[in-house]
Amino acid sequence: MPGQDAAPPTVPARVSRSRRRRSRLLPAALAPVVAVLLIAPACTKDDSPNPTADAPGPTPSTTAAPATEPTTDATTTTTAPPTPEQEVEAAYLASSDAYFKAASTANPDEPGLATTTAGPSLERARALLRDFQARGIAVEYVDDKPPIPTVLKIVLKSEATALVTFCLVDNARQVQVADEKVIDDKVLSQLSEAEMRRTGGTWMLFTQRSLGDWADGRGCDR
Repeated sequence: MPGQDAAPPTVPARVSRSRRRRSRLLPAALAPVVAVLLIAPACTKDDSPNPTADAPGPTPSTTAAPATEPTTDATTTTTAPPTPEQEVEAAYLASSDAYFKAASTANPDEPGLATTTAGPSLERARALLRDFQARGIAVEYVDDKPPIPTVLKIVLKSEATALVTFCLVDNARQVQVADEKVIDDKVLSQLSEAEMRRTGGTWMLFTQRSLGDWADGRGCDR
């Protein structure tokens, strides 16, 4: 992961060796659904004959019932705003996703990095990606899906600082682009702590450090 202060970040290694293909980012498309409700107005007509002159008698009268408006019980659903902990978790996961997206193409200028990561973590991530770029290395993911960290704990230190403890199972691999030679395909379980800082109203990854790692894919619950 980028920005690891204790040691250079580990770039994930993929479990399966049988598939060797370049990582591709498949942009998602969101198709809006529009519902149209057609309401046909009802119409009534009085078909009774009019009274004739040679048939004297009282003029029939019709009393119309007053029209009533249909009543509906409207239920308003209110979504509670996210808690500070939820905001921190979402921001951390966004920074992780941005890094893995950049690593798949070894792009230190990936726009998502600058909007989710700052300080030492941003500098470290860009330095690592520049090294990959210079060496012609790409990162491949299982089924084109980068690993997702599991957030274990969030501690709010202040209104602008929070600590995120997480576990990451690295199941990707580094590949030499020119000949698709595998550079690193180890599987690692990493327990880490990230420091998030709120800047301009946005939580961003600032630093992170390793708390332990294991050379397997069994996670951090041990």
